[in-house]
Amino acid sequence: MSSWSWWASTGSTPTGSSTSSPADSASASASPGPWLTYLFVAHDLSMVKHISDRVAVLYLGSLVELTTSEELYSHPMHPYTQALLSAIPIPDPDVEQARDEGKIRLEGQVPSPIDPPPGCKFQGRCRYATERCRQEAPALREYGSGHFAACHRCAEEQG
Repeated sequence: MSSWSWWASTGSTPTGSSTSSPADSASASASPGPWLTYLFVAHDLSMVKHISDRVAVLYLGSLVELTTSEELYSHPMHPYTQALLSAIPIPDPDVEQARDEGKIRLEGQVPSPIDPPPGCKFQGRCRYATERCRQEAPALREYGSGHFAACHRCAEEQG
């Protein structure tokens, strides 16, 4: 079974720290509107799309992509996110069979989370991995409109 997690939250920063909410202050009763933040961890990506406003994709405990649900499903940037989304089954057997050739199949073994490889943790399974990926862990960078990804390939494509 592959190891991956998703979380979604309203009122969180890209680093995962919570922003203050009216409930956190003494003036909570004076603040209008309800505040709701929740952490939703799931393996059912079709469900995440409908429940979450923002989605974070983790690989071996490292954040590889963070953006709105709508942006993630329409423009996934990280190769791991792309592979996960291509694996979502379509409930129509004819459509599913036709798209089977286009599915991204991850090869290689999931590395040990206790002793991860140097560089990018996904480099041993990534079809785009380069020598840079094997040596240097990519930083989480913003690629516009609150869409963050940790991938050297994304940085190279964006210029």
